[in-house]
Amino acid sequence: MEEQCSIKNILHVEMEIPQNKISKFWEGLKEGKLLATKCKKCARIFFPPTADCPSCYSSDMDWIELNGNAELITWTVIHVAPKSFSEHSPYIIAVAKLEEGPKVMAWLSDVKPEDIKPRMELKLVAKRFYEEKLIYCFTPAHARPLS
Repeated sequence: MEEQCSIKNILHVEMEIPQNKISKFWEGLKEGKLLATKCKKCARIFFPPTADCPSCYSSDMDWIELNGNAELITWTVIHVAPKSFSEHSPYIIAVAKLEEGPKVMAWLSDVKPEDIKPRMELKLVAKRFYEEKLIYCFTPAHARPLS
């Protein structure tokens, strides 16, 4: 019988992402505002914001405030979560198209999975994530908080 050999490699990656060009986004979230960037050259809107336009490579960007209105495109319920989110499972991840154009992926809260419908109206909002971090997530546009 041939003995199988395996090698286990562990890859540890650390990245520093400079946020000075998009710090206005985080400040806006603290105030409950959803800020995006809009390229002055090609008029594309980016959320989350980018400092430079990946379409035309311009660095000439404007800040705009989004209204948060969105339409659900797709969703999934995560039952087996990555280790870092295991205490929060099950949870729902949704992709929706904002009224202003960008498609956004975010958590969907305040709704039971069986109540989710294609093309339902959502609202993208700033929210405290388990009292720890400030994030943005979707909620049903006409939702009453779940009890």
